[in-house]
Amino acid sequence: LWGIGQGVINSPSDGSERVVPSLIVAKDKNASADDGPQQVDGYYQLATAEDLFWFASRVNKGYGAINAKLTADIDLEEKEWVPIGATENLSFSGNFDGQGHRITGLNINKNSGNSAFIGFYSGNGSVNSFSISGTVNYTGNTGDDCVAGVVGRNNGNLTIHDVMCDVNINTPNAKGVMVRIAGIVAWMTDGT
Repeated sequence: LWGIGQGVINSPSDGSERVVPSLIVAKDKNASADDGPQQVDGYYQLATAEDLFWFASRVNKGYGAINAKLTADIDLEEKEWVPIGATENLSFSGNFDGQGHRITGLNINKNSGNSAFIGFYSGNGSVNSFSISGTVNYTGNTGDDCVAGVVGRNNGNLTIHDVMCDVNINTPNAKGVMVRIAGIVAWMTDGT
């Protein structure tokens, strides 16, 4: 508990006054500095690269059913990107609305697993309305991995629309193995 300002609550019988905070706010015991950008109508409002990195990290900590809207163009400055939904157990299942904005400077370097802006998707939602550019370097040579610019693997009922992808995909070691490679989505179990 913490207080802002001061006020007076009744005077005890001895005539003294007790000064106490005039506003007491109880903070959620589960809240932390990791609470991230502002939410509006259930969507995190992402305006900076830091916001987008935070969002990916939040999903990859097990909070996959969250939603995001871009509120500005974002340059990731070619910093190493860990896909939103980095593993099947930490998949993304919310909505991602780019609102017509651009994401530039995507930079992924992986040797296994799904390599894309969104690695694993498992919900009933939408990824829409943005363009993305950058590079994915996949150096693995094992089978069953998915490499793409936007979504590596969709195991949900995902709708993708109004997305433009200008991502260079490099897979120098993927010869003779089963690696799924595509521009927008490499594996689409269900959805449109």
